Amino acid sequence: MLLKRVLGMGERYSEKVAADIFKKIAGILIGCLQLQDVLVACLVGTIVFLSSSDL
Repeated sequence: MLLKRVLGMGERYSEKVAADIFKKIAGILIGCLQLQDVLVACLVGTIVFLSSSDL
């Protein structure tokens, strides 16, 4: 009975840990994608600025 309860707690704990890890990875990926968008926007802005101004 006790063993079953401990195993149940362990299962729930590992699910919680897996969820936390998944959230962290997802957060990092979302952060990278947002950063990529910013970099692309800067690049496009720079190209448009350079091509529109007569050098």
